[in-house]
Amino acid sequence: DRKERERYEKRRESRLNEISALSYAEEKGIQKGIEQGLEQGAKQEKIEIAKNLLDILDDETISLKTGLSIEEVKEIRKGAVSK
Repeated sequence: DRKERERYEKRRESRLNEISALSYAEEKGIQKGIEQGLEQGAKQEKIEIAKNLLDILDDETISLKTGLSIEEVKEIRKGAVSK
């Protein structure tokens, strides 16, 4: 009957909305994960460049050229010396 059909349609619509919301959340989560991965990759690249410059440049210049903070460069230098 009509009431049963309305209930069915409301349940169906509710399920579709739920599926849509989950799909949207999943897409946003994947997008955020990709962005974080790219940021981490870029940071790692800066660190590798800094490591290659340790023996020829001072900490301030490495910081300026890589975008890393002076503190980060000093930590990298400490790690390179202890290895």
